[in-house]
Amino acid sequence: MAVGPGGAGDDGDLPPLKRRQAPPKRTGMLAALAVMALGAAVAVETALRRPLLGLILESPFPSVPDMARRVYPFVPSVAWRALRTRYDAEAKIASVRVPLLVIHGDSDEIVPPEEGRRVYDAAPEPKGLHVIPGAGHNDTYVLGGESYFDALRRFIEGL
Repeated sequence: MAVGPGGAGDDGDLPPLKRRQAPPKRTGMLAALAVMALGAAVAVETALRRPLLGLILESPFPSVPDMARRVYPFVPSVAWRALRTRYDAEAKIASVRVPLLVIHGDSDEIVPPEEGRRVYDAAPEPKGLHVIPGAGHNDTYVLGGESYFDALRRFIEGL
C-alpha cells in the first residue's frame, strides 16, 4: 500500500509530491539521499545541514532510545534517557524542508512498521509512504520488486 499527500491507495501509486519551496540551486547538490535504518537517522541530520533535493528513508526508526527499549526491554528506562547519542529522527524530521519518501516493509522484524510510521507522521509535507506487503527489514527491494523501484523512480523524477 502507498500513502501520500492524496491519501491511501492499494495500487502502489504515490501521488505526485509538491515542492515545499522553490528548488535550491542544483549545482553541487545531491538529488536525493537514500539510506536505511540507522543510516536514516544520520540522513535526517545530514538533510538539516546539507542541501538536498529530496530524502528517501527506508525502515527508519524514531530514535536510538526508542529502539533500545524495544530491543532490550529488561533494561530500566532511565538507562536509555542517559544515552548521549540519540539520533532522534522523529524530532528532527519536522525541520527537514525537502520532499520525503519513506519505504517500509509491513513485516519488518527489526524496525517495526509503526516505528517508521512515527517518523513519517512527524515529517512535514510533501511526503510519501510506500509500505511493502510481506517485506521484512532486508528484503524490501526483493519483495517490493517493480513497485519498490517504481516508487523510487517516481519520487526522484519528481524532484
